[in-house]
Order: sequence, then structure tokens, then C-alpha cells
Amino acid sequence: MRAGMDYLAQASEVDGAWVAKARAEYPMSTCVVSGEPTSGSFDYVYMSHGQPYRLVRLASAQYVSVFLKDPAHYLALLDAAGNGQAQRSH
Repeated sequence: MRAGMDYLAQASEVDGAWVAKARAEYPMSTCVVSGEPTSGSFDYVYMSHGQPYRLVRLASAQYVSVFLKDPAHYLALLDAAGNGQAQRSH
């Protein structure tokens, strides 16, 4: 992890068993940023100092910068989806 920075690592850079479990439990079938379908090609792991890793599925790499502008917002959408609440707001 990069010291003092929040960032998205490609899922392939993280333990495969962790990623497989996170994919199986992922609460959305669409991109958390755009609402578009995801293919798994753009799976990232959000890393923030002192916080657990979070899988983030995007429709394309172009949404990485959008996600990183307000990760708390998008993580809250994932949490809401996991709780059966509304899935996204762009």
C-alpha cells in the first residue's frame, strides 16, 4: 500500500482468495459510479490506511478517477446495496 494515500489497486494485485470471496459477496451487478453492467474486467480493490480492503467493480477504467474524487460516497452506495437499499446515485 502506498503510505498515506487512498487508491485503487487492480484486483489481480491482491490475494486471489480474498478477491474471489469479495466477488461472491459483492452487492451490486452494475458499476457503482455509472450504473452500467460490469464484466469483471475492471475490478479494483480500494485501499485506505487503517481500513479494510473493499472490492470496487467499475464498468471501465475511465471511472477510477471519478471514484477517487469521492470514495466515501461510492462506498456508502455499496453499503446501501448490501443492506438492500437503493443502489446508486450519480
